[in-house]
Amino acid sequence: MPIKIFKSTDAGAPTITGEVDSLINFLDAICINGYNSQTLTSVTVSSGVATATLTSHGFEDYAVVEIAGATPSALNGQHRITWVDANTFTFATTAADGAATGTITAKVAPVGWTKTYSGTNKAV
Repeated sequence: MPIKIFKSTDAGAPTITGEVDSLINFLDAICINGYNSQTLTSVTVSSGVATATLTSHGFEDYAVVEIAGATPSALNGQHRITWVDANTFTFATTAADGAATGTITAKVAPVGWTKTYSGTNKAV
């Protein structure tokens, strides 16, 4: 997934406030940790399309989400959302048809960088 879009209007989006460590926390959310982590109520797969259900998730069409905690494991990882409404979103998958189990979470996927050093008010 070469393109990821981050917007200040995303649900749970990090902000830069002018406080100490605000920029580091912002960059950590975008680049390393992701944001807007939600626990899914259910995930079902039918014909290569996974449908995730949860209440008022705030994810948007075409956002890349990171799914974790799902069985089958083919659901875990980063996926581009193909459709949303207030309480569901869908994404393509290679997982077999059926209902997923586990404590399944979704969040806006980070860029995928790592932090090699951190100290008081600094990071690399």
